[in-house]
Amino acid sequence: MKPFFSISRMDGLLKQDNMDAMVLCQPSSYGYFTTIPWRDRSYFPGIGKDVTVPIAGYVRGRPDEAFAAVAHIDMADVKQRGCWIGDLRPVNDLGPYEQHAEAIVAMLNEKGLGAGRVGLERSTLPHGLIVALEELAPRIEWVECIDVLYKLQEFKSEEELRRLRRACEVNEKGMLKVLDGLRVGATPRDLNGIYLTSVAGIYCERYGHFHPITFGDHHLKRQPFNQVRLQPETLIHIDQSLVYKGLISDVGRNFYFGNSIPAEVARMSDACIRTVETVSEGLRPGIPCAEVDRLSRETFYDIAGESADFKLGLVSHGVGWILYSYPFISPNPKGTILPGHVFTLEVFVHYPGLGHFKCEDLFAMHDDGLEKLNKLERKLFVKPC
Repeated sequence: MKPFFSISRMDGLLKQDNMDAMVLCQPSSYGYFTTIPWRDRSYFPGIGKDVTVPIAGYVRGRPDEAFAAVAHIDMADVKQRGCWIGDLRPVNDLGPYEQHAEAIVAMLNEKGLGAGRVGLERSTLPHGLIVALEELAPRIEWVECIDVLYKLQEFKSEEELRRLRRACEVNEKGMLKVLDGLRVGATPRDLNGIYLTSVAGIYCERYGHFHPITFGDHHLKRQPFNQVRLQPETLIHIDQSLVYKGLISDVGRNFYFGNSIPAEVARMSDACIRTVETVSEGLRPGIPCAEVDRLSRETFYDIAGESADFKLGLVSHGVGWILYSYPFISPNPKGTILPGHVFTLEVFVHYPGLGHFKCEDLFAMHDDGLEKLNKLERKLFVKPC
């Protein structure tokens, strides 16, 4: 089966950077490249010399010889799911850096790459692994490849868009299960458990935020909040990211648990929603990211006014195999939005005394305009108590 990203683009980027091959050892890039989620919790421990490293690689111009090491996953399962990598399954369990370096070098030697320029995520990998690779393969020049990866996933193929739509569908199903599960006394951890259970078993994994579900303004006070008990008349913020076959959906909404919505809660929720609606309606290919950031800010303040009572935040961003990537929209915009880009429009407000307001949707830009990839209605979701 062919990979879901463009092989010609991959080859072109490697040629442009004069790389003969690329080796991926970060769980996120490994998941994007192979569509296999890296499940082992022991990779890159903060102390000690033992580590579990995912290994995947690509040789320029030879897509049929892509390779990977698979740990704790049955290879028949991988084949059934349509993974395009070859069935190479050396032991890749907890061990010293040297063990993983030996496995990587052996795979490259098998492909005839005992020398040359090989891309590696140097800036994000353990120093011990890099030293071991340099000692075992002195004729290989190990060069940074993170920018090649960013550029590879910048423009999405139709298959990537299909997977992103599916990721959104699964993500939003889980969010609605959380809404159904709201009850007096529940904790954010309880509700996140409902979410995780609802999306289990369909080849996806939760990814991203440390606190995807929060109650009221507890987390704004920099106090422990995961065991806060849900009470009536509470604003709930939910911002879930989910990986489906190597690609991430990112969606955010507000729930309200109560029988009477305060006017200020309704007003701030509406301002976030209307800002995303208004800005998205005006986006066209070629618009500068700085212009999107400016429009978002101006639109929100036109709707809600400016006040010392709350703090507006804009963190719209590109999405791909990692959560924040090209195009960079806010708060530090860079470049323009082009056909093939996938990105969020994300507006949030910190409002002490009320909580965290949010509206975030995922979009794809096409030649003829914008497509909203997620289907969840833009509104304040209410669960009577």
